[in-house]
Amino acid sequence: QVEHPVTEGITGANLPACQLLIGMGVPLTRIPYIRTLYGKDPKSAEPFDPETTPQRPPESHVVAVRVTAEDAADGFKPTAGRIDELHFRPTPDVWGYFSVKSGGGIHQYSDSQFGHLFARGETREAALRAMAAALRDCVVVRGEIRTTTDYVLDLLASPEVTNNLIHTGWLDSRIAARVKPGRPPWHISVIAGAVVKSAAAVAAASSEYLGYLAKGQLPPAGISLTRMEHTMVIEGFKYAVTLVRRGPGWAAVALNGSSVEVAYRKMGDGGFLMQVDGESHVVHYEDEAAGTRLLINGLTVLLAAEADPSRLTASSPGKLMRRLVPSGVRVERDQPFGEME
Repeated sequence: QVEHPVTEGITGANLPACQLLIGMGVPLTRIPYIRTLYGKDPKSAEPFDPETTPQRPPESHVVAVRVTAEDAADGFKPTAGRIDELHFRPTPDVWGYFSVKSGGGIHQYSDSQFGHLFARGETREAALRAMAAALRDCVVVRGEIRTTTDYVLDLLASPEVTNNLIHTGWLDSRIAARVKPGRPPWHISVIAGAVVKSAAAVAAASSEYLGYLAKGQLPPAGISLTRMEHTMVIEGFKYAVTLVRRGPGWAAVALNGSSVEVAYRKMGDGGFLMQVDGESHVVHYEDEAAGTRLLINGLTVLLAAEADPSRLTASSPGKLMRRLVPSGVRVERDQPFGEME
């Protein structure tokens, strides 16, 4: 039972220890954990009937979450690739384990689950809050893979879960309805994208500028270290953004005639700490074939690369098994055109 920590958190019984004692021939009613569960003295040998003796009230409520390398925004399609950073900070109310570590990866033949979290609380609401806080603040997974953490965060905040109105078919109906995980506000995504892309542009321009100086040449006037223009595609919308640097870690981002001030600094792990309108945002990013994926306060958004509509490409590695339509034939929207393994 992979969820045995749930049972242990509710009952206070160490299940592997109980199994070991049973294998050694110790009667069930003599095991201290079982006696405590039924309100009996754990050191006593007094017999009792587990079938008729009531158990003590549960110690707590426990919620379990599996962390999987799946893309919830794409029908929970498994993903594979390297893991640049994996960090979990346990709390008094949340415990978990992971089967991989930073620098590792998930290959296409492995199980998509690589982590398991367990949160406990005096009430169901407290356990849900502890789990949500852990997923938001204590679990960091960055790399080529996608995870379900942002989808689970959105799921935990849904009225059906908070009001305990879920049933065995609820999750399937939610998936069939294509409920998407939460996304950062669009303007925060645009500003974060401008900061990330401008930082890369400044680094490249600075290297080029210094290269000219090292050769004793005058750098061309076209190399700018203060003004950058970017075009980003987010959720099907195209944004033409201008960022003007006003000092170290300080810039103005302009879009459609309006602008906003943003303060930012690069962190030790390669991400950015960004402040907009008095609110702080932690931004990480990962370049991939489909574009640049931003992780903003635990929520993901894709800055999609402009794609050639005449090319049909797959966003994940695999083997093309067969083509369902011949070359040169018109493909309609949502029409399958190939099978991949």
